[in-house]
Amino acid sequence: MSSLAGGVTALDVRPDGALLVWGHQQGHLYVWDLERGAVVALRLQRSTSHIVAARFSPNSAYLATALVEDGVVLIWDGQRALPITCIECGSEVLDVAWNEDSTVIAT
Repeated sequence: MSSLAGGVTALDVRPDGALLVWGHQQGHLYVWDLERGAVVALRLQRSTSHIVAARFSPNSAYLATALVEDGVVLIWDGQRALPITCIECGSEVLDVAWNEDSTVIAT
């Protein structure tokens, strides 16, 4: 992790404690397996926008990331960090939050 130029801009731990996710100033998404102590997924974004929020859903099934300048929220599979969908918000997104049963996301 010491080779990361720029800096971490978003951080969250999956509710079951298995994974740590962080967004990077360069727009990359890293997923760290806490038991193995290793990066298990690295997603390189095709954007110059940095990730300002990364939030696992309460049921651990999903991960939402917000890209500030692009005005989008990306929804990922919470187990494998594979992209599911992109939500266009139309303006800068500064944070994301899930409801208790993981069915609604707010920006």
